[in-house]
Amino acid sequence: MRGVGVLVAVCLLAAGCTATHNGSGPPPDAPGAPAANGPAGPESAGPVQSVQPAPPAASAANALRITSPHSGDTLALPAAVQYELGAVPTNPAIRVYSGSSPTGGYRDFNVTGAHGSITLPDDKTLAGHRTLTFCLAGDGRLIENTCVALDLTLTGRK
Repeated sequence: MRGVGVLVAVCLLAAGCTATHNGSGPPPDAPGAPAANGPAGPESAGPVQSVQPAPPAASAANALRITSPHSGDTLALPAAVQYELGAVPTNPAIRVYSGSSPTGGYRDFNVTGAHGSITLPDDKTLAGHRTLTFCLAGDGRLIENTCVALDLTLTGRK
């Protein structure tokens, strides 16, 4: 059973894995485990199942980067917001929240690629000093740990 814990730990450290083990006997890559096509040992030339990491998930460090504007900027609405995505999810959108955290109401802006811009509309509810939080969403769901908060002054119709 000790080998199962090692396999689970390797899977967790690799951010997921594709190999599975049903728990009976040692895992297929444990020392002394029988190879898929014969007995264990150096004379065995059968294939050995290996643990493969899952594709990397978007992370806060590279998932969403707002290249313009910057905190402290003043923008006249409508205003362009330039972005770069480290990984493009399925049906990507930039979700914008009013406030410093991704809670409450939001507005989704669909994006078409790894870099480009979205346009904040000339909406009287946006005018004033605001903290806007920009987050990456995919398939209509917020992707955790991808948010960027900016303190902005927005001018527009009042």
